Amino acid sequence: MKKLYSCLILLLYISRSAFAQTTYTITADSVYIKSTGDTAELILENNSQNVQGYLYNKGAGRTAFKKVQLVNVGDSAVAIAGQDTITLNIAPLDIQFTTGDTGFPKNGDSIYTNTAFINKSVKVWREHLLQYTVGGDRISFNDSTGAIQFYPPLYSGERVLVEAIRLNTNVSNTQPVVNAGSNQSITLPTDSVTLTGSATDTSGTITSYSWTLLSGGSATIENPSSATTTVTGLSQGVYTFQLTVTDNHGLQNSANVTVTVNPVPFYDRVLVDLGGHNTGVNGDTAQMTPSNANPSGADINGRHWNNVISDSAAMTLTNDGSTTWVDTAGNTISGFGISISERPGGTYGSGQSFNYVGYWQEVGDYPPTAVEDNAFFYPSDINIWTFTIPTGRTASITFWGTRNSGGSPRRLDFKLSSDTSFTTGYDAVSNLTYSNGYTFNNLTGTIDIDIRVHPGDSFGYISVIDVKLH
Repeated sequence: MKKLYSCLILLLYISRSAFAQTTYTITADSVYIKSTGDTAELILENNSQNVQGYLYNKGAGRTAFKKVQLVNVGDSAVAIAGQDTITLNIAPLDIQFTTGDTGFPKNGDSIYTNTAFINKSVKVWREHLLQYTVGGDRISFNDSTGAIQFYPPLYSGERVLVEAIRLNTNVSNTQPVVNAGSNQSITLPTDSVTLTGSATDTSGTITSYSWTLLSGGSATIENPSSATTTVTGLSQGVYTFQLTVTDNHGLQNSANVTVTVNPVPFYDRVLVDLGGHNTGVNGDTAQMTPSNANPSGADINGRHWNNVISDSAAMTLTNDGSTTWVDTAGNTISGFGISISERPGGTYGSGQSFNYVGYWQEVGDYPPTAVEDNAFFYPSDINIWTFTIPTGRTASITFWGTRNSGGSPRRLDFKLSSDTSFTTGYDAVSNLTYSNGYTFNNLTGTIDIDIRVHPGDSFGYISVIDVKLH
């Protein structure tokens, strides 16, 4: 008892000195304020006495006062911003009826069920009197079924008001859920797509959308701040776009979508075999006889080739006895041509720049007769190849080559003459990968392509030139 009196006297003394700039320390396990009524209070007064707030644990055993900050969330929710954010989703529902109204209880009924009351709290008034849940005149409520039971039963003409409120609490805000839409694939000349994104947020509202280009070529996003936008100016390749969404609490989330742009379907294919299997020249072996060489007709796959049998600038051809450029069906390609600024520079045997040091095997749809021979480049200077594309058409041109030995790399560098720098192409040493070539796309008119041996390499090789005309 003496301890209790001492504690009360100490608290009284503190209250009288509340406005002094003095710190008092109470060393005790617990401080109790007890009253048999409802008047017991702990009063801490300072210049925040008129500010609504709460005490919260700062850690290390310290408690601090924090002002209540309310944030509106839509039309039916309010958030209390603090150390944690508690979102109160308040969705009030008021229903008024008079006993006997259509669809409502009638005289003598004691139960009123409405599924709109499920998982809610209800208040009920009968003739303006709030009904308790204890005592004689009362109600009981089952929130799992939405049923209200009246004690006593309802009587004729009685007016009833039911107020239902659902209170959901979420201790913290959650990120939006983002959907950037399905992956898409288009084929040129179509060069635009529509990206359709969406987002949901169970603990807030979406405030902004932002589309960005993560990878791929150049493109224009018409409305980057809209959930749905059009993207234009696409070229052949694979693009990745990202949709980032922000909610009203500042939380973000993202999702990606890919767009694959396929080349224009080609209608004519022109295959060029550098070497042409001029039997007995520059290492052409006994297995290469006129009966299986390309000039005698279509290859083993039924395709016709353009066989270059001279490395002069005139690019002498022999195609089934013809000297015109033909497609794989054997039809003449009007307006198409290839010329070179000078011979590639490498020499073998008779002094021509053709070798037969490839592989006698098929690679992809390139037959052995095309894989076995090649044009031989020496690192002396830059070789310029000029391609003439028929008017009104576009072309993709692939260079591919192989050499049947290991050792140091045998690479070629490529660039359009209009470009400032070269790009390293394939290594021809033991190259039996069909896709391991170097390709230029979307070429029109007359195009000059510069080719050189990669600096530091001894030689380079081209076996096949594969042209697709769109």
